[in-house]
Amino acid sequence: MSIRAKIAETAVRSMNMKKIFDLPEEQLLEKVKEMNKKRGRKAGI
Repeated sequence: MSIRAKIAETAVRSMNMKKIFDLPEEQLLEKVKEMNKKRGRKAGI
């Protein structure tokens, strides 16, 4: 992956994180649980 693509990907991810943390507490917790489930599958756990 090129350096420009990696920088763009990082920028997009950081913008999405800002959106996630603007959620109310209950929705934030659900989002975190959802993200952890996805992460576990990726890691082969």
